[in-house]
Amino acid sequence: MLGDREKAFSNLYKNCLPNICRWVQRMGGTVEDGKDIFQDSLIVYYEKVLNGQLESFTNQQAYILGIAKKLWLKKYHHMKKLVELNAMEKNISIPIDFYAQNKKQNRMIHFLETAGKRCMEILQSFYYHQTPLPEIAQRFGFSNTRSATVQKYKCLEKIRTQVKTKQMSYEEIME
Repeated sequence: MLGDREKAFSNLYKNCLPNICRWVQRMGGTVEDGKDIFQDSLIVYYEKVLNGQLESFTNQQAYILGIAKKLWLKKYHHMKKLVELNAMEKNISIPIDFYAQNKKQNRMIHFLETAGKRCMEILQSFYYHQTPLPEIAQRFGFSNTRSATVQKYKCLEKIRTQVKTKQMSYEEIME
């Protein structure tokens, strides 16, 4: 029985696969698409045979070709709806100011930069990365956590002094 099944599959491959691949290529697919569709068709056909769902028909190859056509048309219509990214990119325009930072960020970064690189790194570690002070003390080479706290305070004072010198209010910085 196993030998009969292998012989039947071998015959289906020999007789159906070339026809299905040619048909799929004529319909806009590739040989690989044809092979995939054939495999799917063969599975559908085999499941119907096992479940006794096949109606009486005269030509096994024609039945599998019919399944393949239906599967390919379904896949082809689905693929037609997809748009290649390259084609879509041509229709997209990015506004000139898309990458520009807003004024609030520019002002804040300016104040942080003028406070010094080390201050900027300390404040960034504490406020942005939420690094605990003991870890900041170790990373920046302070003798203890208290020294890191004092240095963080001094950095904030540098920024506050600059803001006061320029006579800017908090709202002006943040707008």
